[in-house]
Amino acid sequence: MAEHGTLTEARVEQIVPREGQPRQHFDGETIENLSISIRADGLNVPLTVRAHPTQEGMFDLLAGHRRLRACQLAGLEVVPVIVRDLDDTAAEALVFADNLHRVDLLPWEEGRGYQAMRETGMTLTQIRAATGSSESVIADRLAVAEAGEDLRAWYLENELTGRALILLCDLPNVVMSPKRCPGCEGVVREDADECPGCKADTSTVMAFPAGNPQHAAGRLAKGKQNGQVEDIVQRVRESYGLARQVVQTSLGLDDAQITQEAITIKTKLDSLMGEVGATGNWITRAENAKAVAQYSEQQKSVVRQQCEVWRSILKEVEKLVAPAQESLL
Repeated sequence: MAEHGTLTEARVEQIVPREGQPRQHFDGETIENLSISIRADGLNVPLTVRAHPTQEGMFDLLAGHRRLRACQLAGLEVVPVIVRDLDDTAAEALVFADNLHRVDLLPWEEGRGYQAMRETGMTLTQIRAATGSSESVIADRLAVAEAGEDLRAWYLENELTGRALILLCDLPNVVMSPKRCPGCEGVVREDADECPGCKADTSTVMAFPAGNPQHAAGRLAKGKQNGQVEDIVQRVRESYGLARQVVQTSLGLDDAQITQEAITIKTKLDSLMGEVGATGNWITRAENAKAVAQYSEQQKSVVRQQCEVWRSILKEVEKLVAPAQESLL
C-alpha cells in the first residue's frame, strides 16, 4: 500500500470513531454549518482511516471526526476515504497530529493525546518529533489531562485562564481529610503519622473530611489573575497539609468567600474538634481503656458527667452545621 494511503469509498456505517481520540468537544453550530455545505457540494476532503484492528470489514477513523458527524447529519451513506496501513503507534501519532493543529482543541484534549501516545510506548523525544511541541508544553498539557469537570466548565466559561488551569491541576482532585497537629497546631496531611514541623505524633489524631482541594481552589480562583491564583493554590496547599512547611491555618478551604474572621473561627473549631477526636483515640487504646475501667465509681461518675457535657455540646454543633451540609448536597 502506498505510503500516503489509497483513495476509495466507504459506507458511513463502516467507519468507527475512535473512543480515545483526543478531541471530545465539538461545536454543534459549526457541525451544522458544515453539514449544510456537504449536503450541497459533497465531502471535498476525504476521511483518513485504517482497517479496524478488531472489527472485520470496518474502518478505524483516524482523521475527520467532525467531518464524519457532519456527513451523518447531512444524510450521506457513502463517503470518500483514504485508507492508511498503520500500526497502533503510528495511528495514534497521526490522530493526535491531525487534532493538534485544530484551533479549538482544548488543553485537556491535547494532554490526553500526549497521554495516549506515551501509552503506546513512545518516548518524550519521539512525541516531540512527531508533534513539534516543546517539552514544557507537553508537560503542561499532561498536567491538565485529567482536569476535574468543574475546572473544565469554568475554563470554557472563561472564568479560568490556561495558566490558572495548569496551576489548579497540580492539586489533588480527591476529597482529603487533613489533620491538626496536637503539638504546633499546624495542618498536616491525612496520612502523616508525624508532624513534619514539630515531630509530634499525629498517628492517633482524628481526621475530618475537608473537601476537594482542586475544586476548592478552582472556586476561589474564578475570575482571578494568574498571580492571585498562585496565592490561592498556596493557601489551599497549606490548608490541606500539602505545603512544604506546616502552617497554622484552617482545615480545608472549600468556601467561595472566606474572610479572615471566618478562617480564625474555623481554625479554632477545627482545633477543638481535633481535641475531642484525640481524646477518643486515646481512651480507646487497650492500655488506656483498661486503666479507665479500673476507676472507682466516683471517678467513673465524673467521667460520665463530662461525657454528657461533651455530647450536649456536639449536638449543638451538629444543629449549626447540618443546614450548611444539606445545602452542599
